[in-house]
Amino acid sequence: MNINQIKDQLEEERTKILLEISNLDTSVKSFPDADIAEEFEGADVMNNKIERFKMRDELEEVLKDIDITLGKIKKNKYGLCENCKLNIEPKRLEMYPFAKYCTKCMDNFENEK
Repeated sequence: MNINQIKDQLEEERTKILLEISNLDTSVKSFPDADIAEEFEGADVMNNKIERFKMRDELEEVLKDIDITLGKIKKNKYGLCENCKLNIEPKRLEMYPFAKYCTKCMDNFENEK
């Protein structure tokens, strides 16, 4: 996969995530207030609302990774390990386009834990 394909894929994913976030925001706004929810629907409504907030937070993290990666592409720094500054393996980038580290550095970080 070339850099333009990765960029296009990331921009497409970014658009999808923004739509999902917007849909989650709309659905959360449609939930009744907490005191009304407790009175009429019980904990189910509140649990559903909490789950949607968690989903939104996870999507925001992915969106952040996409924006960072698109910034690297724009600056011609995409695919460079943030630790050793060598190229990240193309297969790793294909599997995980947000990769910040090459496999060797990632293994070293995981072994330190």
